[in-house]
Amino acid sequence: MITVRKMTECSFTDALTAWNNGFIGYKHQMEFTMEMFVGRMGQEGMSPNGSVLAYDGEVPVGIICSGIREIGGKKVAWNGGTGVAPDYRQRGVGRQMMLALMDLYREEGVQVATLEALSDNVPAIRLYKSLGYRVTDHLHFLQREGAFDGEPFAAGSYRAERRLPQEAVQVPFYEVLSSWQTEAGSVKYGGEAVFLYDGEAVVGYALYRRTIDPAGMHTATHLFQCAAEPGREDGEAILEALLGQVYAPHDGAFLRRTFNLTSKDPRVIRLLERAGFAANGGQVLMECFPHVT
Repeated sequence: MITVRKMTECSFTDALTAWNNGFIGYKHQMEFTMEMFVGRMGQEGMSPNGSVLAYDGEVPVGIICSGIREIGGKKVAWNGGTGVAPDYRQRGVGRQMMLALMDLYREEGVQVATLEALSDNVPAIRLYKSLGYRVTDHLHFLQREGAFDGEPFAAGSYRAERRLPQEAVQVPFYEVLSSWQTEAGSVKYGGEAVFLYDGEAVVGYALYRRTIDPAGMHTATHLFQCAAEPGREDGEAILEALLGQVYAPHDGAFLRRTFNLTSKDPRVIRLLERAGFAANGGQVLMECFPHVT
């Protein structure tokens, strides 16, 4: 008999077992050590009080890790990973965990619940839709390896300032309900921000993270958000200048990527593709309203 428990009622050993078994066979490597698992829970703001495990007797066979935080004045939850052990897939375990999770969300007063699903994971998307989720955005993974020949992005005449990622929430046009891992509350852990100014006014911002290896070498840069003030005639020039700041130095041979980049402003994707970035998968962003019954 399958039962579902809050993660707070379970051991971390059970949670790690459920996670590693739950993602066997997935496209991306998801196996963690205990240190990696606990670190991810902390960095991505996931809450044991808002997460669940499924058990067959006393054997952990499924997990949903979830986070809850206030964003833009609303209590927002994020499903940061739903995994079911291979022998228990297609047996309703995922649905049972999701129903228990939605009950938890309602208990916690969550107003908006979000998640991401791989664009080609049709069964998962079907399940989430049956529970009231709807697709609100298409998210892009783009990448480019190697140094640029010349300057790929025009700098424009804007003044750039490096800021803390969490300061982006004060920008009037900050994207409030973006993908959880691209939101300032997640990017602040090791991430960076750049603001562009026209005079004293902020006209654009970007959130990103650089990866530095143990030898101190810059090996990769991941872009999370890149936005220009809506309605400006020079909006594309602002975006181009932001990309130039994020992916500098242009003669560096490190890996350049986007992570869950929104489709809401196609100009960003167009500029990246023009600079030689290529698609490397994608996800859909979904949301629902748990308090509505």
